[in-house]
Amino acid sequence: MRNKLIAAALMIWILSAGTAMAETLTLEACIDTALEKHPDMVAAAAEVASKKAAVGQSAADSRPQVSAGASYTRSDSTDSTDDSGRYSTSVSLEQSVYDWGKRGLRIEGAKINMSAAEAEYMDTRDKVIAAVRSAYYNLNRAVRQHEVAKARYDNYQKRLSWARSYYEVGTKPKIEVTKAEADLANSKLTLVKAGSAAEQYRAQLASAMGLPMMEIKDFADV
Repeated sequence: MRNKLIAAALMIWILSAGTAMAETLTLEACIDTALEKHPDMVAAAAEVASKKAAVGQSAADSRPQVSAGASYTRSDSTDSTDDSGRYSTSVSLEQSVYDWGKRGLRIEGAKINMSAAEAEYMDTRDKVIAAVRSAYYNLNRAVRQHEVAKARYDNYQKRLSWARSYYEVGTKPKIEVTKAEADLANSKLTLVKAGSAAEQYRAQLASAMGLPMMEIKDFADV
C-alpha cells in the first residue's frame, strides 16, 4: 500500500514536471512550488499518509469483529406442492479478551512510525526550502554580475572604436589599439562566464523547485 501511494504521487510529479511559469517569480512563489512539486516532498507526504493509514488499520484490528450469516432449509416433504422451508440467521461478535499486550504494541509501534515519518517530512521540508533560497539568491547575484559584465563589455567596445579612430587620424599610438583589443577580449571572456553561471543557477533553481524542465525567465530582484 505504501509503495502504491508513493508511486502514484511520483507519477503526478512527473506529469507536471514540465510546467512553465511565465509570471515573475518571487522567492515565496518558488518555495510554495517546491513544497508542492518537489519529488522529495511528494514522497515524504505519501509516506506520512501511509503511516497514518497504518495507525488506523492497527486500531481497527483491535475492535470487535462482527459477522452475520443467513441460511434457508427446504422441507423434506414428498409432497411436490409443499414449498415449505425455514430461514435462519445468525450474528456473532468476536474479540480477543487478552492477547498479552500485542494489540497495544502494534498500535504504539504504528504511532511511532507515523511520528518518525512526520519528522522526516519536516526535515525534508526544511532542506527543500533552504535549497530554494540558496538557488534563488545565487541566481539573483549571477544575473547582476552578468549585467555588470555586459555593461563593461559594451564600454570596452566603445573604447576600442575610439582607439582605432584616434590611431587612424594619428592622435593615438598603435599600442592603444592593442590594449583596447586585449581589454575587449578579456571582458568578452568574463561576459561569457557570467552568462554561463546565470544559466546554471536558473537550472539549479528549477531543480530545487522540483521542476527541472521549467524555463525560468523572469524573477523578482532581491
